[in-house]
This record gives sequence, C-alpha cells and structure tokens, in this order.
Amino acid sequence: MREAIESGGLCDRDQFVEEVEERILDPLQREQPGALLLLDLDAFHLVNDSLGHEAGDRLLETVAATLRQECRVDDLPARICADEFALLLQRATPSQAMATAERLIDLVRERGKPAVGASVGIATFGGTGEAITAEGLMIAADIALCEAKEQGGGKAVDGDSGPNLKLTWADRIRDALERERLVVYAQPIFDLRKECVAREELLVRMLDEDDDVIPPSSFLPTAERLGLIVEIDRLVLAKAIELAGRSQPIAVNVSGASLCDPRLIEDVRAAIADGLNPAWLDFEITETAAISNMDHARAFAETVTGMGCGLGLDDFGTGFSSFSYLKDLPIQHLKIDIEFIRDLPRSPTDQRLVQALVQFAKAFGQETVAEGIEDAETLALVRAFDVDFAQGFHIGKPALVDDGRTAAAA
Repeated sequence: MREAIESGGLCDRDQFVEEVEERILDPLQREQPGALLLLDLDAFHLVNDSLGHEAGDRLLETVAATLRQECRVDDLPARICADEFALLLQRATPSQAMATAERLIDLVRERGKPAVGASVGIATFGGTGEAITAEGLMIAADIALCEAKEQGGGKAVDGDSGPNLKLTWADRIRDALERERLVVYAQPIFDLRKECVAREELLVRMLDEDDDVIPPSSFLPTAERLGLIVEIDRLVLAKAIELAGRSQPIAVNVSGASLCDPRLIEDVRAAIADGLNPAWLDFEITETAAISNMDHARAFAETVTGMGCGLGLDDFGTGFSSFSYLKDLPIQHLKIDIEFIRDLPRSPTDQRLVQALVQFAKAFGQETVAEGIEDAETLALVRAFDVDFAQGFHIGKPALVDDGRTAAAA
C-alpha cells in the first residue's frame, strides 16, 4: 500500500481506513488539527448513461489526477468506490479544510470533460487530544456528504459547522425505523419462458416529513456505515415473510452486515415453524458482499437453502475474479449487473459479456436474471441471449406494498 501511495497512486477504501487509523493513533496527531474529506461526483450515472462508460472512466481518471496534484506530501488520497474519493489532510485547520474542499469542487468542474459538479463532506479532528477512530471519521464525513447532497450538491459541508449535523442522518434513519417511515415497494421479476411473473423483489424507501419518497441511494450507504442496515433488512424481511405467507413468491435483499447477524436466520426459522412454506422466500446477496464476507456468505447460503429457501447472487459480473467462488455457494440464480444491461442494444461489448455470463451460469446449472430492462429492444436481446428472467421498468415499476398486497405487475 505504501508503495502505491508513494508512487502517486490512490489506495482503496480498506487501505485508506487502515492508513488513517495508523496515522491518527500517533499521539502527536491528536495535538494538531486535521480533516478527512469525502468527495462524490454529482449525478455521475448520467455521464455513463448519456456518453458511455469510456467517458465516465476518463472523467474518473481526471478526478483522481486532480486529487493527487492537490495533495501535499503528508496528505493521503484514496478512491473509496466508483465515483467517491477521499482525502486525509494532516495539519489542516477547519477553515483550511473547507478551502481545500471548495478548491477541489472548482477544479473538478473546470477540468472534467464533461463538466460535472461534486459534493464534499468534511470531518475535522485533532487539536484537542481526544481519541478518534478512522471509521468514526468516515461516518462523520459521510453524513456531512449526505447533507451536501441534500442541499443540492456542488458544495462542501463541514460536519462540525452546525449543531447536531453529525447526528442528522443517523437520527433520520432511526426516526424512520421507529415511526414506520421506511416503506416497502415491490417490483416484478418476469419469467421469459413461462411468460408470467415468477416473484417480486422487495425494495425499501424512506419518507420525509412531507411524505415525499427518499431514494435508497440517499440513506442506505449511510445506514451501512452507521450499523443500522441490519434493522432495515429485518424490517423488509418481516414484510417478505408476511407476503410469502400468503403464497406470494418474494425476493428480499440481504446486506453484507446481515450475513453476519444470526437474527435474520432466527426470523426465518421462526416463520417456518409457524407454517411458512420456505419455497416462497428467495434471498439475494450482492456479489461484492459475498466476496467480502465469503465465510459468512457461505454459512448464510448453506443455512437458508438447507431450510428450503431460494438464493440468488445480485450484481453478478462486477467481480470477475470471484467466479471461482461460485462452486462454494449454493446459488440458484444469478442477477446480471445492470451495468451490462442498460446500454445493451448499443454496445457489442456488453452483448458479448451478457452472452458469456449466461453460458457461464448454465455451466453451473444456474438461471440468470437481467435487471434494468427499460425498453422492448433490450428485452428482445436478453430473450435472444437465453436469459431466464427479466426485471425493470419495461416489465413493471416498483409499486408500494399496501396492506400486505403488492400491486399487479405491468
């Protein structure tokens, strides 16, 4: 990792957290101020959707280069995920951290082709001698970043700049859990051979004080970092069990954290003991979560399939090096990542990849699901490529689950 940093590269999230932890444990660091910045591109998906993934990749390379160029010798840059970057500033006051954040936003807008906005969340530390942790700083910066996004993006927010800002999203999520302001939607998954809805996937949304819907991308990442995602998973699972108990085939997502939490398994066991037919309940885990928690993923997979539930792997194809792990997981179906589907009619590369993924799945005796089907042309292609199931707005939009019933699929 140090070689990558010294050569001008960006470390990944795990490396960044490890290095931050090491640096802030230094007693001298506690006596001087510093800051952790999280930078996220505003509406980055629109670049991929309108200009293609090559344009998106070039834009990310520009942002990474900008971050490296703006670093001082002791600063630490990182790429946290697809379009999110981080920067640890040592020996920086809150005002200096804000100035750096605002300069980064300006440089991203000036140098990006196409020009895009960026938002930055800031978590300050040091100068008081108090103990801190890297994950604590990440959470504080992430909450500030969410606040910057909530304010329209294109700005920087300091987590210490206003009263209780650090608690804003944590409180909102906890309040939503307590006041039942997390609502469940269902989207049909269509069987392309039988020409009927095979099952419905449950999706969670949050309601604000005006009952407007907050999309999952605005609160689920923060819920994961705050350790609240398992409670959200259990809420959705309870609705899934209720619906499956009415002989509705239901798919429910399981986060990486929930793979390690025995309460979900206990909930399912209790439901089966009360008469639930486990064949009506299907779990989906993401490929990333499976790779990151392989031992827990294997134990979870073996347990739920042993009870008679179905199991699918979501976002399949995002981690090609993980394919060998499929032999260790009792997966029934693979959901092809939306990145390979959304541009399918216009991308010969994506077409070849989807065909290869289908053949790969068949070699393991597994069925495939194409998500993100938004037009008839894409649907026709996945049919031609022998995909088994399809999901997306062209098939049916997510509908609010009302009084234990899901809306009829389109």
